[in-house]
Amino acid sequence: NETIEIAERIDNDALLAHGYMRVSANAWARGDYGLHRQALNQSLELAQTTRQFFVEANAFCGLGNNDAIHNMQDDALMHYSQALLIARANGFRQLENMLVSNVGVIHQLHGNFTQARENFLRSLQVSIELGDRYGAALAEINLGVLANMLGEPLKAMDRLLQALTTFQEIGSQRMEAEVLVNLALTHHYMGDQVQAIYCCKQAITIDQSHQFLYIDSPAHLNLGRSFEAMEQIHSAKSEYQKVLELQTEDSPANNAIIAQAGLARLAFRQGKTDQRKRSAFH
Repeated sequence: NETIEIAERIDNDALLAHGYMRVSANAWARGDYGLHRQALNQSLELAQTTRQFFVEANAFCGLGNNDAIHNMQDDALMHYSQALLIARANGFRQLENMLVSNVGVIHQLHGNFTQARENFLRSLQVSIELGDRYGAALAEINLGVLANMLGEPLKAMDRLLQALTTFQEIGSQRMEAEVLVNLALTHHYMGDQVQAIYCCKQAITIDQSHQFLYIDSPAHLNLGRSFEAMEQIHSAKSEYQKVLELQTEDSPANNAIIAQAGLARLAFRQGKTDQRKRSAFH
């Protein structure tokens, strides 16, 4: 990273903290969660030494995101809480608002859906007041994911399409890909597997163009689900196996577990089919 090289050369810890923050952002986009956490810890230490409160709060926020994606919700809540204290004390209202939304995700993961929705709606309202289109679209995604979890795919579709339009308009292709993956799952729940597959392939195309590799795993997982629903067994098996191939030591385990369950279902189904074929010759 050029920023880190310059900061080390001129012995500037404040600039170095920003450099490690940029490294963490790039690592997150590539799905390198080990490097993401390492860079954030380095940035955090330097930010605290140089009293850069905005960088410090963002580092705590990033660590919370890393915790959350690895199902370490208590640790995530602790890091988000630390970031919130700094954001509120220093008037970082936009960052505070994003953290409110992130805490809502933790409530959602804990099954506290009412509190999660309140957080997301509050974040949406504040984002609109601040003119923060990115924050508003992020809140729409969270509300869409929550609607899917509650078995309300039509509501999810409305939220996610609004988020997709906003991210396309502001040019955030990483988030566009993330919305497409969630839209694919929504179409799957609604029984429209053709549209689900289309959304996944769009997301993968964006990922391959910009190296947003962390989206590949959920996209292939959703492809597996849709092909399985269409009884295209070979294609479904291929997609589930791709999810397992993408798994690394630092990757979240959820996608791999779901893919393994999918492969087990396919194997069971294939076994029953083979048994019927054998019975036909007796």
